[in-house]
Amino acid sequence: MDSTRGPAAWLRRVAPVSGAVGGLVFFGYWSVRAREVTLPPLAGALLDVATFLLLGTAVLGYLLAEGLDTGSWVGWAGFTVLLQGLLYSPPAVCFGFVLLGISIARSKVHPRAPGALLAASGLALLWTVYYSSGFDRSHADLGLVSKAVMGAALVGVAAALVDLLLLEHDPDGHLGEPRHVGGA
Repeated sequence: MDSTRGPAAWLRRVAPVSGAVGGLVFFGYWSVRAREVTLPPLAGALLDVATFLLLGTAVLGYLLAEGLDTGSWVGWAGFTVLLQGLLYSPPAVCFGFVLLGISIARSKVHPRAPGALLAASGLALLWTVYYSSGFDRSHADLGLVSKAVMGAALVGVAAALVDLLLLEHDPDGHLGEPRHVGGA
């Protein structure tokens, strides 16, 4: 079967751009959800759907590029937890990013640095969820340290996804083509 056609090839090509845009949209999504900011119903629904679809497409493309290596189950678990978290649970989103970061860092397909950054950012976001008074409530008092940690973590998530876009740009100008990093 030709690996340059079909849905899997399309996902691998679209994943880096979707990840970069999804990382930026996630920044807004998390900021709005952390303070329970009331958006107009249509704007809130569009933000939720855009975040879910962009991050879902990006992560699925990265996982398909990894294939079914021995440790790829960590990434698939992270994918499942991330999408479930976007629907129901902020801590699950954090755990999803940690698992995905570990999977990306361990794979021989993607560069390690964005994976490590994604995992560290997921842990930092988890810290803000548990140590911030009133997280996801309109009266949220995040405090200066929590705001700084949350901001840095959100920038880290967006940067990790943008780094995957930039680092997977091959010299021939093809975006998102999986490349093997490190060993055989």
